[in-house]
Amino acid sequence: KTAMTDAAGKRITFGQYGGLSLALARVLKRQFGAAPDGSRKNGVYAELGHPAIGIFLPPSAIGAITNMAATLGGFVTVNLNYTAGPESMQSAVEQAEIATILTTKRFLEKLKIEQSPNMVLVEDLLAGIGKGKYLWAAALLLMPRRLLARFFDAVRPDDVATVIFSSGST
Repeated sequence: KTAMTDAAGKRITFGQYGGLSLALARVLKRQFGAAPDGSRKNGVYAELGHPAIGIFLPPSAIGAITNMAATLGGFVTVNLNYTAGPESMQSAVEQAEIATILTTKRFLEKLKIEQSPNMVLVEDLLAGIGKGKYLWAAALLLMPRRLLARFFDAVRPDDVATVIFSSGST
């Protein structure tokens, strides 16, 4: 059954959405979630156990998957508004103390923006996910919620999930 279709015509089923989100969450958590001593690496929300991670993507299937993956990985998501201009984006990055921004090469090329050192390409992260990790993610989809929480940071109802920087219309 279709979970979403984006403007580019990309159709994602519920199984693909869940599987890709879980597999990417595991990669994000391992690469950006915790320092070797177990402490969080970055961000104003790190004291709450949830570092902020920037998401610089258009409203799209990959944007939805990346947002869900980051949340499942225990991050506070900050969707950066590409229409707000570079100064506003930089202000959001500084205020939320974002060390890592997730984006795609295609999106950067479309906007004619060079990849900065703190930008990580989602397609590179997805390319590192082999069949074994997809099968692992598929198996997780069938697990009871309590068992699933052991693999990811348990997200509680009062946790910060996202930070929205608004132009005033949100």
